[in-house]
Amino acid sequence: MHVSQLKQWVREAIKLSLPIEEYLNEIPWESWLSYPRSRKPTEKILFEIAYHFEQQAQPVYALSLYSFTNKAPARERRIRILEKMEKTEEAIKLAQEIITSPENATEQTFAHDYLNKSGVRINRSMTRRLKRAPKIVVSKSHQKVEKLAIEYFEKEGWTGIHAENYLWRGLFGLVFWEIIFDESFGAFHHPLQRQPSDLEDRSFFEARSISMKQLLKSIKTKKVLQHIIADTFDKKEGTANRFVHWHPSLFPSLRIMIEKLPLKGMKKVLLEIPKATKTNSTGFPDLFLWKEDDYQFYEIKSPNDHLSAQQLFWLNFLTDANIKVDVLRVNYEE
Repeated sequence: MHVSQLKQWVREAIKLSLPIEEYLNEIPWESWLSYPRSRKPTEKILFEIAYHFEQQAQPVYALSLYSFTNKAPARERRIRILEKMEKTEEAIKLAQEIITSPENATEQTFAHDYLNKSGVRINRSMTRRLKRAPKIVVSKSHQKVEKLAIEYFEKEGWTGIHAENYLWRGLFGLVFWEIIFDESFGAFHHPLQRQPSDLEDRSFFEARSISMKQLLKSIKTKKVLQHIIADTFDKKEGTANRFVHWHPSLFPSLRIMIEKLPLKGMKKVLLEIPKATKTNSTGFPDLFLWKEDDYQFYEIKSPNDHLSAQQLFWLNFLTDANIKVDVLRVNYEE
C-alpha cells in the first residue's frame, strides 16, 4: 500500500517539477525491499526515480537509489554513472562483482565488455561471435530460415529439429518436476496454479538449490537421467505447467539429446536455469542436429539478424560446458 501511494505521489511531483530529494530520504527502502511481496514494486519505483535523477543531471541521488538493489539493470546504471563521475576504480570493482555473480545475461555481457575496454557497449561481444561464425547458403523461400537450414543439413546426412527453448525447458521441467511442484516450499496457494508463485523471484532457487543439487548428484549415469524423464513423462503427461510442452516429439528428441551430450554438461545447464527462470529458460540455440557419431547445436542468424544478450550467454555457457554449439549464418542465393 505504501509503495503504491509513493508511486502516485512521485509521478505527480515529477510532473509538477517539485523537489523530492529530501522526502525520499525518509523512505524505509531496505524495509520495503526485505518483503518478497513488496520487493518487486519497490524496485520498480526505485528505478523510475533514479532514472529521473539521471535525466536531471543529479548523479549522486541516482547512484544512492540504484545502490539499494542488485536487480538488473541497477549495477549497470551505477557503473555508467561512476564512469561519468570519473570514479573508474569503483566502476571496475562493481563490474568484477557482476562477473562473479551476474543477475542476468545482459548484465554479465555488459560487465565483461566494460572490463575488457572501458565504455564498450554490449554489442562488441556479439559482433565478434557473429563475425567468426560459419556460413551456409540456401535458396530463398517462404519457409522459415530454421527449416531451410535443417533441409541443408539433411542433405549432408544429419537429422535435426527446430529445438530452441523447447528441448532444454522440457528437460528442466521433467527432471525437477517434483521439486518445482513441491508444496512444502509454500509457493502454491490454489489447485489451478501451473507454476509456483515465487518462480520468477530470486528466492525460487535459494529455497530449492539444495534439493536440486542433491537430485543431480544422484544422477550418476545417462540411463538414470533417461529413467527420470520417462517416469515423469508417463505420470504427468498433459498437466499444465510452465516448462514442459507435451508434444509427441519431445520425449524421443530428449532421449537422443541425452544419449549424445555429456552428462556433466547437461547437469550444469539444469542447475543454471533455476537461478533466473524468467531469463535463463530462453535464448537457447535454434537447431539440434545429430547423426550416428556426432551432434551440433546452432543459433541461426539470417543476414540482418543479431544476437541477443541471452543468446550470447547460452552460447558461451554451453561452450564452457563442453556442449557443441555455434552461431550459423545463413545467406540466400542470388
